[in-house]
Amino acid sequence: MNMSADAVERLRRDLPTIRNVVGWSAERLAELLEVSRVTIVNLENTEKRMSKVQYLAIRALLQEEIETSHNSTLENVLTVLVDRDNVSEKMKQELRDQVDRVAKSVGRKAGSAAVAKNVAPIVEKTIGEMKLSEIPEETILRGQAIVDEILTRPIHKKK
Repeated sequence: MNMSADAVERLRRDLPTIRNVVGWSAERLAELLEVSRVTIVNLENTEKRMSKVQYLAIRALLQEEIETSHNSTLENVLTVLVDRDNVSEKMKQELRDQVDRVAKSVGRKAGSAAVAKNVAPIVEKTIGEMKLSEIPEETILRGQAIVDEILTRPIHKKK
């Protein structure tokens, strides 16, 4: 789990999307944390900083949800939106948009399973693209040079 100040801010900013993946309303999250709904709404809708204690409490709840429900989609969404520093904003926005569309179409009351099922393909695509983006640029360039060399070699026919 990434506990950098940036990760704390990313969780605060993307909490509505993450709640949609889990199927929790702001009220439900507030109940689980034993805080007021206003606290959750203020975290999500203002630039108010999330404390590390709030971050840890929310992450503990999310981790419990991942483990008890075997919710790999939630785990992947957290990886993309919160834990990784090297995910492009474009990829993150595509994921947010997809989660919002699915949550609106199936509704939170349909449960997190319906949202997760419909969001899983975009999350898997994003995770796949992240893995490609982790390859060092020099390795990619070296690979391209090798392929270029192979493609420009003359073809010799065997006699």
